[in-house]
Amino acid sequence: MNAPGAERHFGIERLQRQPASACIFETLREGILSLRIEPGTHLTEAVLAREFGVSTTPIREALQQLVQHGLADRETARGVTVHEITPREIRDIFELRIMLEPAALRDSAHSLSEPDWENLQLHLERARDFLDRGDIVAVAECNGEFHWGLVARAGNRLLLKWLSELRDRHRLISVHGWAVANHSLREWEEHCEVLRAARQGQIETAAELLANHIRRFMETTLQGSKNATRRDDGSARKLPGKGGKQ
Repeated sequence: MNAPGAERHFGIERLQRQPASACIFETLREGILSLRIEPGTHLTEAVLAREFGVSTTPIREALQQLVQHGLADRETARGVTVHEITPREIRDIFELRIMLEPAALRDSAHSLSEPDWENLQLHLERARDFLDRGDIVAVAECNGEFHWGLVARAGNRLLLKWLSELRDRHRLISVHGWAVANHSLREWEEHCEVLRAARQGQIETAAELLANHIRRFMETTLQGSKNATRRDDGSARKLPGKGGKQ
């Protein structure tokens, strides 16, 4: 991990003809979700401003968006750093998903059109292709789109809003989870089972499969992180970043 304020290249080209803060946010967001920018990395306004070739104002706005999305933390002493996921957070997020996603699937499934079902199948096919290539970052993105596609037609707008707010952290946890215990093939197979049941009109079965799938992922990820974590003077355990795999 770089020292606070140290120069760091984020692989970013200078912005052209795009809203600066939005482009910066999306670039940093993808960097964090792909683990190119590691957990705990300091995001220094001056360094980023030089990297992007802009003033610190759009940088500040983009960093605030990252904080609002749960991808970065702002602390008085340390400034803004990339969020480090804890086991407690994994449990909290996945327990919430276990409650919300099956309910949203029940609400959504009857409204899914044939193109919707075909898109869900396409997400699975793309995920399997990336699995075969060993690209877990791309798999996580496909899986996120698959989960969202299952619930996107739900009529409960508030339910969808809550699930939407969890999407980035779900994707980030998936990448971290597979970094410490890669069970992505099993996840893909379970997705196929959920889709098969839902498409055949077996909605309750699909909802139950979905809840069990999310629960198993949570338990496997927590066990994997427990095996890979390090103690730091008795502080809360945190998942390693790319450089912290054991």
